[in-house]
Amino acid sequence: MKTTATPGAGAVARQEDWTIEAITEEFLANEFKLSRRKTAFLVQAIERTIQKAWDHTLDEKIRWAPASITLGLKLPECQDNTERWLEAPWLECAAHVADLLSPLPEQSEMGYETRRREMCAALDAPTLATQRHK
Repeated sequence: MKTTATPGAGAVARQEDWTIEAITEEFLANEFKLSRRKTAFLVQAIERTIQKAWDHTLDEKIRWAPASITLGLKLPECQDNTERWLEAPWLECAAHVADLLSPLPEQSEMGYETRRREMCAALDAPTLATQRHK
């Protein structure tokens, strides 16, 4: 799967209206491509969210992406998952997209090689299991 960041010639939505969900959906709709600005926005949003999750200051409810998104991304399972879920948190899906477009140059401070793995760990699997389908 080849992924690229492309120049954003005809931006339709304003940056303040961007969401990780909309950008993740756009990535799929555009055949695994995003503009450089949206890629940078997504990477920064995911890194801030991971930090908030580690700090236990993430105050948003975990929203679940539908199976169409996870299957479209060919989302591999998290290392610690014992059950294969067709749905996954939007944050995990977006972290996967950020990894595809802009891989980490080195391990994170917490020792993770991908944002997606770190997001899975930071969100805490038992908490995700209790919030699933609520």
